[in-house]
Amino acid sequence: MEDGQYLQKLEAEIAKLEPQAARAQALDRQIDTMRGRSRLLDDFRNRGRRDLDALNELTRLMAPPAGRT
Repeated sequence: MEDGQYLQKLEAEIAKLEPQAARAQALDRQIDTMRGRSRLLDDFRNRGRRDLDALNELTRLMAPPAGRT
């Protein structure tokens, strides 16, 4: 008898907390999505910098044209 009452109390408590747990899971998914977007934006921003660094290095390595004095 006591076990049945205890089980009912536990189930009621679980039912009461399930909406909060679902919201927390949804927030976790949103956080993961935002982190991914932030990483993509950082990569995009750094791509231009890397391209310019590569261009600068190529410019430094290449000899100037022979006709220049």
